[in-house]
Amino acid sequence: MIEDKDFKCIQCGECCRTLCNGRLYLSPKDEDKWSNRPDIKAWVKYNSNGDNEIWYDNETGKYPNSCPWLKENKCTIQDVKPDQCRGYPANLYLAIKTKCNGLISNNKLT
Repeated sequence: MIEDKDFKCIQCGECCRTLCNGRLYLSPKDEDKWSNRPDIKAWVKYNSNGDNEIWYDNETGKYPNSCPWLKENKCTIQDVKPDQCRGYPANLYLAIKTKCNGLISNNKLT
């Protein structure tokens, strides 16, 4: 993860709106955290190869336009947020590639 001095989440929700289109995967830790959360597990696409994706609408067979748990730029499942989301942005390259507003607001991408 990027060092704290370089990154401050400004809770703009941009990553939640743009990074959930088939790029997030269920970790074993997430599976454990969600063992009693069928509402969250309903958004998991279980693949035969074991690369299980999150934030997939199994009813429509499509990925949502944004995280289904984002409400008013806030994560409504903060206490059980997926590992991949919790660790975003993992590195400076990813932050730059995805135009992370947390870095932009701290003048790290200018």
